[in-house]
Amino acid sequence: MGEHPTQGLLDALVLRRRLGEPGGAELEGKTITYIGDIRHSRVARSGAHALRALGARVRLSGPDELLPEDARGWAGAEIVRSGRSDALRGADAVIVLRIQRERFADGALDEGGYERGWRITRDALAQEAKPDVWVMHPGPVIRGEEMEGEVADGDRSLILEQVSAGVAVRQAVLLEVLGFDWSVARCLGDEDG
Repeated sequence: MGEHPTQGLLDALVLRRRLGEPGGAELEGKTITYIGDIRHSRVARSGAHALRALGARVRLSGPDELLPEDARGWAGAEIVRSGRSDALRGADAVIVLRIQRERFADGALDEGGYERGWRITRDALAQEAKPDVWVMHPGPVIRGEEMEGEVADGDRSLILEQVSAGVAVRQAVLLEVLGFDWSVARCLGDEDG
């Protein structure tokens, strides 16, 4: 339940590409909401640190049994306990998280209540979110429980872009750790490095 830094980096990259101002402030003024199993999420913890560093407002939301007791260690993220509607309201992107049953001490979760109150559906997005909200998920997606398949595959989904960015980010991290000479990449004509 610690951190997942490369997922935080790739999510930040995808959101910068979609929401960032060219040549301007990274994600200043943008609101990113994580919904789901926050308490057990390495993804949300690392993402909160990366996104806050880029100027985003980060919200954490889900049922009480899936939320941390407080926001210490979450890089100044805000915990929204009042429901999915409040969590989605005004969000520029929502990152849906997998329910990690394997980490529950008692295994207790009202699954029907979760699906009724927290699952991301087309209707929930249409009624509760901005019309241009982006939807993300670090995978694997449990369709029908965390979100509808139509949302995961919809035109506002960035899930496949996350997968693609994940390959590039993780390659770059590995090359950096191995001491890759980035000036060689520039000499070979790879302008992006």
